Amino acid sequence: MNSFFRNNSCIRSFWGVSALLLCGFVSSFCLMGCSEDNSSVGTDVSEKTETPEQSETPEQPLDSVKLLEYDRLAGFVERVNKNAEQVRVITLSELDSGLVFTGREFTEKVDSGTGFFEFKNLKLQSPYVLLNHNGNSLISPMWSFVDLQKKDSVYVNSMTTTEFRRVMNLVKNGLPTDSAEKQAQHEIMKDLFQKTYDIKPSNQIAKNDADSIANTILQLYSQNLSCKKAAYKYESNGTWDVDSLKTKFADRMYFILGYPNSEDYEFLTGRLSAVIFGNIGGLGECSAKNDGEAKRITNERSDFYRQPFVCKKDSGWTYPGARFQDTFEWESGYDGEWRKGDFHNPFKYAYDSLQGEWIPYLGDSVGVACVSSKLDEVRKRTPTNAFDSGYDKCILDDGYFYWVSSATEEDYIKYGTKNLECDSLGRVQKLPIDSTFEVVCEDGKFIRASVAHKNADLIEKEKIANPCGDEDDDLRQGKVDTTIYYSCYHGALKMAGELDKFLGKACNLGSEGYYKYQNSLFYCNAAQWKYSSDSLVTETVTDERDNSKYKTVGIGTQIWMAENLKLKTDSSWCYQDEDNANCERYGRLYQWKGNVGAENICPEGFRVPSSKDWETLKSYVNDVFDWDHYTRILGAKDGWKKSNEWYIGNEDYVGFSAFASGVRDSSGKYADVFEAAYFCTTDHTDSTFTVYKMQKYLPNLEGVETPQNSTCTIRCIKD
Repeated sequence: MNSFFRNNSCIRSFWGVSALLLCGFVSSFCLMGCSEDNSSVGTDVSEKTETPEQSETPEQPLDSVKLLEYDRLAGFVERVNKNAEQVRVITLSELDSGLVFTGREFTEKVDSGTGFFEFKNLKLQSPYVLLNHNGNSLISPMWSFVDLQKKDSVYVNSMTTTEFRRVMNLVKNGLPTDSAEKQAQHEIMKDLFQKTYDIKPSNQIAKNDADSIANTILQLYSQNLSCKKAAYKYESNGTWDVDSLKTKFADRMYFILGYPNSEDYEFLTGRLSAVIFGNIGGLGECSAKNDGEAKRITNERSDFYRQPFVCKKDSGWTYPGARFQDTFEWESGYDGEWRKGDFHNPFKYAYDSLQGEWIPYLGDSVGVACVSSKLDEVRKRTPTNAFDSGYDKCILDDGYFYWVSSATEEDYIKYGTKNLECDSLGRVQKLPIDSTFEVVCEDGKFIRASVAHKNADLIEKEKIANPCGDEDDDLRQGKVDTTIYYSCYHGALKMAGELDKFLGKACNLGSEGYYKYQNSLFYCNAAQWKYSSDSLVTETVTDERDNSKYKTVGIGTQIWMAENLKLKTDSSWCYQDEDNANCERYGRLYQWKGNVGAENICPEGFRVPSSKDWETLKSYVNDVFDWDHYTRILGAKDGWKKSNEWYIGNEDYVGFSAFASGVRDSSGKYADVFEAAYFCTTDHTDSTFTVYKMQKYLPNLEGVETPQNSTCTIRCIKD
């Protein structure tokens, strides 16, 4: 939970740690003694020498050709590649009095462990030199301008790289080198800090406690500033107008502003970073005068434009946290209202009226925010998988409110029944928070009411509202709930079944036995009705045209032939041509256009059914069996190929005995025997007619449009 709302802080921690690691690469340097055999090799180069701004510079005459004793220079490079296998070098280029390259260069190795280097026996003709350490793929080149009249030891670092162009420009304009260096440093610091610090000359900066400000500034520069680019910015007038590079430098200070109270926080680094960030970001000064003030960044180039920061008089501008920034200047909301944060996506916040503030909010599946007023509330929702209980609970953990999905139905009942009285009467009650959820008290504890609980409770209420006398024997409508019917038999009241209502007669001890309803027979076992499949109302019909006899079956208000028609006509076929055994078993396949569409082809007193007749049959099946798997209910027990072990076959509950007789298409091909039946109807258009299709595995019995030159099986119905 905490990690979710602290990830912004974690990002700052990452950069902070990165900065500390980078600081670890900055070695602690001290001026070291030199061995006598370390001599520098000077080279007069006729080729042009590479400089920070040009690749070639013509050799210029010196103002004085007198050989001077500027023969030694030692120092340290701020950062070097500490891989001992790589040799690092530093280049010393001589400048004349006009600070133009003379063409004389010297190179020396740099100790890859300490950064120490030393030039000996230079025999320079000018005191002005420019040092360059080319760095590597990870470390940018560093430069330093040196006046050997003033010093014979130097420190090549980020500060010297940033200032060297400005120093040389000031010297060219007549300022002494030491004054020029001090002025350049002051200009640069004032541009970033709006004030200057009296520090030792940059060429002497060493990492020690006596020069902490200089060292801190050096670290900020070396870790966050592109010194070479900055050198060009400061060269002309010692100032640097705000642009994307300067803003980027300031933005990197942001990652130091977030932990003024942590143990590893370096106060001076944080304070100076806050000054740079505030100045370039447009926040202005932070002091005791505006302690606690929150202001927004006004520099539109900044990545943190319009984000608010808070002034702390001791540590300067600080990062106040994602919640403060996201909800800064928000008005109060209503309890549980939530919004997305202004800056830190995907953070969200909810208004907690009891606390009177916006608090972090985790998006949830129940659609409302977890706040103080909803603590311990349990909500129901749609489960997302088989292992999801479908309940969420509002909890407080480590200072954060949020919903957890580990709640159970028991938690939901406990929360929802806190204002209900638990009694031992078995009374079913609805939850005040959810009218669709019913509970009952058992053994002093609320549980979810089962169907049996509900029925028992309802019957008890019905007994009071609708007494069942000792002599009564009837089917009656309920008074507590008029949608429910009851069977009353000699003082015993019970809920009526669907067939009780369908037949209009209750099954009880008084009605035990067979009961004829319309053209069907039902049996009562003293408890419930069953459709009687062993004693159906049946008869036979003889087709005088070919003396074929057909079984019939009564199903509801209808009487159907229980077999398919077998009468031979010019446009009828046995399945697979003249296989008479198939005709005897499955009946013939009739082309609709030449048979059904011509005249009634059924025996006298019977006719080809319409779509309406088939729908009447379907409706009856639904009422009696309360399910609609028509193939199982109407299909014959044999004649359907069991091609899969899991296919259990049909039950033929009502004696309709439908066979999967297949079809012959308009091209004369046969298909679907053992798989499907296609029953003729009289419904048609100019080019098609409707067949009712019954198919193995599938429960449907539905009308399908088919061409009139296709075939179908005829199942006749009595007029």
